[in-house]
Amino acid sequence: LNLSRSVMAQDTSLGIFGWYWLWLFPMFVVFFISALAETNRPPFDLPEAESELVAGFMVEYSSTPYLLFMLGEYVAIMSMCALGTIL
Repeated sequence: LNLSRSVMAQDTSLGIFGWYWLWLFPMFVVFFISALAETNRPPFDLPEAESELVAGFMVEYSSTPYLLFMLGEYVAIMSMCALGTIL
């Protein structure tokens, strides 16, 4: 899991064809779909039942708990973006 060694291993005389992008692209698609599902983004954005959409679990939170809940969701989104960019 050393990113420096991963970069050095791709330094070949083949140029862009020596990189790992061709083999890792299908795995990135799986990672992207799972990141969307983990962070509750469309099309996986229904964490509650259809009947609870008008008065779902978000109604119970007041200002500070709602702020912390949304902050936690957006930190998870930024973490998934950073992890996808690094890998």
